[in-house]
Amino acid sequence: MSKAIYALSGDPITNGHMNIIERAAEVFDELIIAIGYNVEKRYLFSIDERREMAELATHHLQNVGVKPFTGMLSDFAIENNATVIVRGVRNSSDFEFEQQVHNVGLTQNNELETMLLMCDPSLSHISSSTVKGLVESGGDVSKYVPMVVKCFLEERMLHKHVIGVTGSIACGKSTLCEQLATRQNWTNIDLDHLAHEILAGVNLTPFEQATLEKVFHQFPKSRYLHDDGYFYADRGALASEVFGEMNVNKRQILEDILRDAIQLKIKRAVLMADQGIVMLNSALIAEQGLMSMCNNRVVLVEASEEVQMERLIKARGLTKKQARRRLESQMRPDTKLRVIDETIENDGFGAFIRVVTDDLDLTNRDVENGIADRINEFVSLRNVEQLVG
Repeated sequence: MSKAIYALSGDPITNGHMNIIERAAEVFDELIIAIGYNVEKRYLFSIDERREMAELATHHLQNVGVKPFTGMLSDFAIENNATVIVRGVRNSSDFEFEQQVHNVGLTQNNELETMLLMCDPSLSHISSSTVKGLVESGGDVSKYVPMVVKCFLEERMLHKHVIGVTGSIACGKSTLCEQLATRQNWTNIDLDHLAHEILAGVNLTPFEQATLEKVFHQFPKSRYLHDDGYFYADRGALASEVFGEMNVNKRQILEDILRDAIQLKIKRAVLMADQGIVMLNSALIAEQGLMSMCNNRVVLVEASEEVQMERLIKARGLTKKQARRRLESQMRPDTKLRVIDETIENDGFGAFIRVVTDDLDLTNRDVENGIADRINEFVSLRNVEQLVG
């Protein structure tokens, strides 16, 4: 059998590393990821945590194993019967350095070969230090590292566990989040409120103001002049335009206009949130591709259609016809669950739990008697596991 070693500190492992690992795994019968430890170097994660991240990130590769090592890499290769060292090369400087390392390695083990793999140009700018800097500044690293690593980084550097709370309209998710925020002191980031802040037209950033102008352009009947002299989007008029004729295209247009501005507000809100559990509360987490923002950890809140209709009519003052249109305009719960499940499977990391809130009084009691405990349990998951209750 051909056996190779790919050595890295993995503090943390990035998508650049993963590209080299996946390509090398196709060449060799067995590939060992060697997680190095240098007593003179300061690491963000312990050797065990770096090994765990590498194992979770590569769990889909059957011929890849992870081992920690200290000392000479050439000695580690002899101990593991490996004959090839795999290296990733980004530029000519990397090539010259790896050539020197190879020549030195030959003096220690003259049977050891080096295979250089050119880095994917689209990933060559990614480094562990860049990733850590982005996380510290509240940046999105979902395209830079595996999802499990993003989760580790946010928990270690920001001391936060970001989760999504989603469900159809009038399912009780906002009530649940308010209860959790009050009773557990968790942060509730309501994405509807973030959208309302943009539509209100007050204290907007230039980008948010430009976003509001796009709303006015597409939905001119929603444009109103406030007594204080600024323009805002009247939400009632906007709802009439979007839902009045059950026009799915109009709803999608509005969501597309607001998406980027809302995501910027989400990142800012998460960065400013208190430590602990941070809930992203939105009906559109699955639909709008927001799973990565909550690290694929989702609480799916559900209620029967009869209960949803009753809440829309009684609490929101909608007619039966209007309530029906609102329900039909949103993704069905089973479809939402399938999208969540597929995203977790594709990314190789995540978890979800289901909470039924037909009785909101029961929900209030459950916050103290189970739901919070279930959420605390599933945010600690490190592998692909689904807790369906």
